[in-house]
Amino acid sequence: MWAMDLPNSPADRLATHCFVIEIERRPNPPSASQFFRMHGGGVETRASFIARLEEINEADEETVGCVNERRGTDTAQIIVICEDMIRFLWFSLRDGGASLRNRDPAMSKALAEDWQKGMIDAIETGRPEASKIHLTKAAIKVIGPTPL
Repeated sequence: MWAMDLPNSPADRLATHCFVIEIERRPNPPSASQFFRMHGGGVETRASFIARLEEINEADEETVGCVNERRGTDTAQIIVICEDMIRFLWFSLRDGGASLRNRDPAMSKALAEDWQKGMIDAIETGRPEASKIHLTKAAIKVIGPTPL
C-alpha cells in the first residue's frame, strides 16, 4: 500500500488505479523462497494498464473486464504478471482506508518513493522482512537520523 500514497492522493485513487507487480521464475532458485525475481512494477491508472495489454495483444474482453472491475474506494487491486500469466487480486481496507489516508503525508510520500527497490530486495533475498529496511530509510528521510 506504500506505493499508493493515499494521504497525498485523491479519495478515489484505489478505484482509479491498480498496483502492478511483474515477476518471473528464477532459473535454478537457491531456495523455495527465492523462486521468483521481480523485474518491474508500479501504480498505474486502469486505462494505462489496458493500453499496455492492447500493445501486446492481450486485451481480451475477460481480461479488460477484470482490470475495470471496481469494488469501491476502499478496495485495492493488485495485478501480478508472471511471464505469460496474469492474476488479479483485490483486498478491502478494514476501516474504509481511513487509517491509511490519515497517516502523515510526508511519511507516506517517502514510503511511496523507491518502494520498488525494497520489494525487489525482499523478493530477491527470499526474506519479506527485508522490506523493513525501506520503512527505516523512509523514516530517517522524514524524521532525520537519531542523535548520537
